[in-house]
Amino acid sequence: MKEQIKREVLYSLLTFLIYGSSLWLFVFWVENGYTKSYNNLHEYGLPYFFASILLMVFIHDTYFYWTHRLIHHSKFFKHIHKVHHSFTSPTPWAAFAFHPWEAIISLGFIPIILFVIPHHQWALVVFITFLTLYNVLIHLGFSIPKLKQFKLLNTPDAHDYHHLKSKKNYGLYFTFWDRLMGTYQAA
Repeated sequence: MKEQIKREVLYSLLTFLIYGSSLWLFVFWVENGYTKSYNNLHEYGLPYFFASILLMVFIHDTYFYWTHRLIHHSKFFKHIHKVHHSFTSPTPWAAFAFHPWEAIISLGFIPIILFVIPHHQWALVVFITFLTLYNVLIHLGFSIPKLKQFKLLNTPDAHDYHHLKSKKNYGLYFTFWDRLMGTYQAA
């Protein structure tokens, strides 16, 4: 287990390096007015501020489900996603333990937010914080029985099953797409 955690940490650090190095491009786009970012909270109002966070979560869940299924395709899995699945009993460090190409694919959602969804910078911060914490949550490697009460939420159990069986439970936050597409398996 100690070797696995060491590999998870190294791959996570590589992912964070890729994420961090992309910030200059995102900041450039925002600072030069290419995005839908706004600074005055009252421009869209407080209800929209919260709605935009929920919109980011729901659109990201869709993006994640479909890109996750794509990188499970036999043409991509061994080159891109196999690294993440080498951690069959994941720890929180596995949440971002990606091959560099997978890190780039997962980062691809941020331009969608920047260019399509009007957003306040703090809405984006709240969303990315939620994304990070939820990804860590589903990679805890142990069950949280109370979460199973919420049928539409992805759980550590469901994601552990995904790491073991690989062809079910592709979702990040929710089980909606898995249920709709027949890829959900209760764990």
